[in-house]
This record gives sequence, structure tokens and C-alpha cells, in this order.
Amino acid sequence: MQRLFPAPFRSLLLLLVWLLLNNSFAPIYLVTGIVLAWFIPWLTLAFHDQSLRLNGQLVKRLSLGGRYLLVLVWDIVVANIQVVVRVLGSNKSLRPGFIVMPLEIQDPLGITVLAGTICLTPGTVSADVYPHNSKQPQFLLLHVLDMTNEAELVAELKQRYEQPLLEIFQ
Repeated sequence: MQRLFPAPFRSLLLLLVWLLLNNSFAPIYLVTGIVLAWFIPWLTLAFHDQSLRLNGQLVKRLSLGGRYLLVLVWDIVVANIQVVVRVLGSNKSLRPGFIVMPLEIQDPLGITVLAGTICLTPGTVSADVYPHNSKQPQFLLLHVLDMTNEAELVAELKQRYEQPLLEIFQ
């Protein structure tokens, strides 16, 4: 039964989203939605991390992810206010620049989430990850709108974002 319906909750969610997107319960949309809701989880079965379910790590990672999301939303709100204050003030006081942040996280998805997180908080943008060969230590190149203290900013980004992502992804 598990091979036939690998993710029943995900299938139900896909069907619901499909019907809501089409804004109709017409038979053609219902049948198409059922087929897609079965086929997509079956097709992506190889990508599901079964080890998370077996050793109980899924609940822990979900709770860490939820906490990370709350911190991120708070930081986005605070950063928006800070950027508005800085931009409405004197432009002469802004000190834009690039900084290099060494990465401890090695998981490619974790690095992507970290780079996306940094882009979501106004005032900072992830520009590049280098070197592109993941066997070497990697660095994240960031553009900062107002760079006051590079070491302080790197330490804050590592503590607020990279450390929780290390727990989630490794």
C-alpha cells in the first residue's frame, strides 16, 4: 500500500490545491487532480528521505524549521524598518560594500536556504557562493547596504541563520 500511495497527506493536499487553483469541482478537474495527486508523489518517491521518518528526526527538524521561520519573519520586519530609516536619512551615511562569509554548512540545500534567507532580509543580498567545488571550504559573497562592522555582521549571520540551518540539514 505504501508503494501505491507513498504520501497520502501530500496527495490530498495536491488535490485540494489543484481544485482551488482551477476554482472548480467539475469532473474533468477532479479526475485530473486525482491523477496528478497520485502521480506526483509516486514520481518523487525516490527523493523522499525515509531515514527521517524512521529515526524520529522529522519532528525535530520540523520544529527547528518552524523556529527558524519565526526568527526569519521577525528579522524581515526589523530589517525593513532599518532600511527605511537608513534610506530616508542622509545617503552620505550609507556605506555599501561586499563581505565574505565563510560557510560551515556543506549541504547544498542548506547553502541555498541560507543564501535565500540573506536575500529576504532587506539590506543584504547574496551575490555568489565560491569556490563552486563543494569539496573545498566554501564562502558566501554578500552585498551589504550599510556596512558598519564586518566581523560583527558575519558573526550575527552565522549565529542567527547558519547555526540553526546546520542543525536542520546536517
